[in-house]
Amino acid sequence: MKAIRRFMCIVFCSILSLFCLPCAIAHADDIMTAEAEIPVSCLSTDDPEGHIYQIMIEPVNADSPYPRSDTLQISESGNGKFQIDITEPGTYSYIIYEKAGADDKVSYDSNIYHVTLTVENIGQDKLAYAVTAYRNDETDKAHRLEFRDVVMSDEVTTTVTVSTTLLFMVLVCKLFWFEIFLGSIN
Repeated sequence: MKAIRRFMCIVFCSILSLFCLPCAIAHADDIMTAEAEIPVSCLSTDDPEGHIYQIMIEPVNADSPYPRSDTLQISESGNGKFQIDITEPGTYSYIIYEKAGADDKVSYDSNIYHVTLTVENIGQDKLAYAVTAYRNDETDKAHRLEFRDVVMSDEVTTTVTVSTTLLFMVLVCKLFWFEIFLGSIN
């Protein structure tokens, strides 16, 4: 008797799953998605050892979907893109900037791009998006998101150090001369 009940239960569950499984699959296809891409360019530097840019993206508000990765590692003269999966129409805001490194010889790009993704339903459950970017607080749209670091060579560093040392020596000599001159008047 137990064997018959088990058999009937297995048959019943199998028949029931034939109806439930196709319903679950049909609902998975109903989700609209768009893969938004935000391209970033990094310009060349004069670094003989090569230079790597570390570009960051942050959602401005909680409604903005998170990108697949919040950091891009881009070599000089290279390009990259942030990828964001969008599932519903809306306006989403991000900031994109370069994370400054610890190399004293590099002047890191300080630009901050304010990026807006505008996503619309274009019918037939398809999404389309547009990217708008502004650099810092400018009112003109940025045509590209570009970052440029300046790498100072050792010659520039040496020249600045020598010039500073010479200036200090001149000031000390003038002070010494001033002391002698004032001392001879009294």
